[in-house]
Amino acid sequence: MKRLSFVLFLLSTIITSSCSRMSVDADEVGVFVKKPYIFGSGGVDDAPLMAGSEWKVFSTDFVKLKKTPQKFTEGFDDIMSDDNTPVDLTANIIMQIVPTQTPLLISNFGVEWYDINIKPKFVKFIRDEISNYSMFDLTSNREVYDKIEDVVIQKVSQIIEEKNIPVQVIDVVVDRAKPNQGVMEEIDRTAIQIQNKRTQTERVKAEEQRASAEQAKAVADKAYMREMQFTTAEYLKLREIEIEKEKVDMVKDKNQVNVTMLMGGGVTPIYSVK
Repeated sequence: MKRLSFVLFLLSTIITSSCSRMSVDADEVGVFVKKPYIFGSGGVDDAPLMAGSEWKVFSTDFVKLKKTPQKFTEGFDDIMSDDNTPVDLTANIIMQIVPTQTPLLISNFGVEWYDINIKPKFVKFIRDEISNYSMFDLTSNREVYDKIEDVVIQKVSQIIEEKNIPVQVIDVVVDRAKPNQGVMEEIDRTAIQIQNKRTQTERVKAEEQRASAEQAKAVADKAYMREMQFTTAEYLKLREIEIEKEKVDMVKDKNQVNVTMLMGGGVTPIYSVK
């Protein structure tokens, strides 16, 4: 009797220690994958754990999946645009599993159902659509992305339907493309060259305008000298007086300003105006 009790206790201990209780959160669904060592048949349990918890033996795997929409992001480097300019961008696809069909998803497509069955096609579709537009449109026209996203949603949804994958596409969002580093450096160099050329052109124009103004003034001065019958010395003296008058006019309304007047043709000031 004691031996029987011991055996039963031992069996109970083994069974208890080889079992564990699995649970899921509110946004999760669980799938049991049976892998019996001796008795029973293996495979994916047809009944998913939708809520709460449930016991499993140690040889059974438990896979958790998110019931809420999940975002998968793919980066693209050096995609060739329609005008053969390489661009970089990021594309996002938002997908949601069908919770009640998660056993079918795991059984037919595995835990990595996206990486194996969706990702390669999604990447290809994005590359194909980007290559239909020029770099200018890809970097400046948001309407282009609306068209690209609609086409990719349709194509990915078609793949899902053909393969009977129990997931659905919620949305596709493609971030604005930008030229790759090499193109950006070339754009910067071109912009610098254009700016330098523009600056040089403006400098030449300013010098031409200044020369034209000085020439016009010289002509006007000569005409004035002839009209007033001034000699060159008399005209220069007149200009000297006018310059000194301009000094006074510039500061006449300001306080605490000294103006040194140079009159009489010498280097020593004759008087100061305060």
